[in-house]
Amino acid sequence: MSLYYMIVFFRQAPKPKWYIMLMLALSIAFAISIRVGGLILFGYFGFFGLLWLIKLVREHKAEVKANPKNKPQSPSKAIFRTILWAALVSIVGYFAGLLIWPYAWQAPIDNVKESYSAMSQFAIAIRQVFEGEMLWSDKLPWYYTPKFILMTIPIAVIIGFLLYPFFGGFKKEKRLETIMVYFTFLFPVFWIVYTGANVYGGWRHSLFAYPPMAIAAGLGFAAFADFLGNKKRVLGIVGNVLPFVLLITPFVHIVKNHPYEYVYFNEFEGGAKKAFGNYELDYYYHSVREATEWVVANAEPSDEKIQVGSWHVNSTKYFLRNDTTHFRPRFVRWYRRGEFEWDYAVFAVTGIAPEQLRNPNVFPPKNCVHTVDVDGVPIALVLKRDNTYDLDATRLKKAGQLDSAKTLYFKSLESDPLDETALINLAEIYLNLQMPDSCLMMTDKYLNEIEPNNDEASYFAAYAHLMKGNPQKAVEITEGILKHNYKYGGAYQLQLQIYLQSNNLFNAEQTMIRMIDVDLVDNNFVATWVALNKAQGLDERGAYIKLYKAMIDSYKKRGKKKEAEMYQEALDRIQ
Repeated sequence: MSLYYMIVFFRQAPKPKWYIMLMLALSIAFAISIRVGGLILFGYFGFFGLLWLIKLVREHKAEVKANPKNKPQSPSKAIFRTILWAALVSIVGYFAGLLIWPYAWQAPIDNVKESYSAMSQFAIAIRQVFEGEMLWSDKLPWYYTPKFILMTIPIAVIIGFLLYPFFGGFKKEKRLETIMVYFTFLFPVFWIVYTGANVYGGWRHSLFAYPPMAIAAGLGFAAFADFLGNKKRVLGIVGNVLPFVLLITPFVHIVKNHPYEYVYFNEFEGGAKKAFGNYELDYYYHSVREATEWVVANAEPSDEKIQVGSWHVNSTKYFLRNDTTHFRPRFVRWYRRGEFEWDYAVFAVTGIAPEQLRNPNVFPPKNCVHTVDVDGVPIALVLKRDNTYDLDATRLKKAGQLDSAKTLYFKSLESDPLDETALINLAEIYLNLQMPDSCLMMTDKYLNEIEPNNDEASYFAAYAHLMKGNPQKAVEITEGILKHNYKYGGAYQLQLQIYLQSNNLFNAEQTMIRMIDVDLVDNNFVATWVALNKAQGLDERGAYIKLYKAMIDSYKKRGKKKEAEMYQEALDRIQ
């Protein structure tokens, strides 16, 4: 909407109509009131103004050259007037956008700037399925956003977008508007790639760039149809029909899969069926509603409240709000679901390891009673508890009754030989009982038959190998864990323990530097660091100086300027 009014504004400059300026100001205000990222519109406005200015000056020079005796009037008045109107629109748009933002009114410049900085340097990273792997969002490949765009928009839009420049989009009379349209799509994507922004959940952080792309696609097909029509009338008809033919597949998807239209992958990826287990599908958990409502409608009657478990418990709580007499929401983790109390459990597939999703022997689980599907693949599932062996065993384990817990975990495995909760807890119990070979039997089954890259199972396997006197194998496994999940603290701690026990101080220090890079610094870390450096000949003050320098280097490397400055100040005080 803002783009349209900007185009009209500069078409009418230096005398834009009042209602165009009003609508432009309101569209800017609307964008800012939704999210502070709407401030990007001022950048667009300024850039488009610069393009308009260049165009105006070039046209004036051309007129002067064509009429050297009768010099046209200088464009300075038009430029001044346009800048004045643009400034007025910007000021009105900015402050109108803050009307329903109390924090911004406390300091309309500083607090807005602070919010924008916080949004642009989003610190939280979450794990995402991309190209068949579970990756941290702050370590996704540079092409994450461009690839997601190319996979999840209709091919018709891509083709039309590419057609327009070749069929008149850059003719002299259209050049300014064409640059504006393409810039507003390409620049945000370029900026995400260039800055290495922490994005996730597909390309939802840059969806605002999509309307200009759709506009360009429409213009492209219109220009292409005109071009063909000028050659032969029947070809013009074909050109007009072509985009509608290309849109049949997404239209069918919309009709078949309402209300999950956004879970869409185009022909380049092979649809949702091929994307399943390779990319995030329902990353906004829309399917949790249907799954929860299925439980309400189909749960077996009970004298007690039916407990409905979910990782996304706030959603299930909301969808159960009208029947709290019969239902109670419970927080449940997918990987530890057997350890929690629930009768039914609702899970969207987001957050589940892709290796599990692609393994028909374990997904969906045996106790799955309902799925919410898109194009034949589940985006959410409902589980019904068959027995409480794993839950009861976990209670016994926590009470220290390991033999009784083992018995019940094995009963759970009789019911489901691939019960993750039973296998992982048995592995831990065998470690506690100093039985590494039995532990490895459990972890091998888990890693070979359920999920080959599971962090916890791999960690227990590494510990078991260390217990068997094979520290090199343990280090090798921990390196594998960190390759898959560079934030898994247990792998660093075990590595550090191994290096310290073998008096390998150099590798121990290198491991600790890696721990600094993932913010695994606490009091125990500091005490270990000081002791390690004392063993290498430094006094306590020297150890702290070295630690602060390492932390400053780490923060600088990760672009955390404030933290680096804070430790630099601390370093200056003790040096």
